[in-house]
Amino acid sequence: MSPSLARRSLLGLGTVAAGGAAATALAASASAAPTEKGGEERTERPGRGRDNRPLIGRARRDRLHVMAFNIRYDNSASTDVGDPDHWPTRRPILIDLLERERPTLLGAQEAL
Repeated sequence: MSPSLARRSLLGLGTVAAGGAAATALAASASAAPTEKGGEERTERPGRGRDNRPLIGRARRDRLHVMAFNIRYDNSASTDVGDPDHWPTRRPILIDLLERERPTLLGAQEAL
């Protein structure tokens, strides 16, 4: 292990990563919601700021971007459009989130 990755640094990074992953998972679990601004309707994607940049993004140099996400298995037969577990709604949001965040390590739940 290099000196720049000391135990304390890894513990701190793990804590920050866990918090970031939780925030990302919460933001991404909501569906895209139309909003009105200046009389125009537009759709904002969950987990994005107003400038559409990733929350954390690709890790640089000696950093890790660790992310946990509950994908939720495809349960389309027993869900309706607008339900939080409706896979056809969640799939494009998940793809968008992963393309923006580009985690070094991804822990996925319910990924069948």
